[in-house]
Amino acid sequence: MKLALIIDDYLPSSTRVGAKMFHELALELRDYGHEITVITPDFKQKERLVTTELDGIKIWRFRSGPIKNVGRIRRALNETLLSYNSWKAIKGYTEPTSFDGVVYYSPSIFGGGGLLKG
Repeated sequence: MKLALIIDDYLPSSTRVGAKMFHELALELRDYGHEITVITPDFKQKERLVTTELDGIKIWRFRSGPIKNVGRIRRALNETLLSYNSWKAIKGYTEPTSFDGVVYYSPSIFGGGGLLKG
């Protein structure tokens, strides 16, 4: 199966436990024969979408404002834009049959709209 794993923080730039556990999940699913793509925001990059690979896992990082370690107003604004930013970045790479399943870890309350479009 082609699976999209969505998380708000991922390796190698994150040292958070959730990011590490999610990578271990991605590796385990890969070892079972699934094709894994992790979709995650990155506030440090200039390009709308950067694709990389880590341990055989495809990673799509889309440009976004910071949502960790920032004030409430800034975080609320950036989280509100997560769905828009993710969809703008990946819409040329996806179609309704791109993924057979989605795992969405600790979703932002604002992030779901982008998933509904795919």
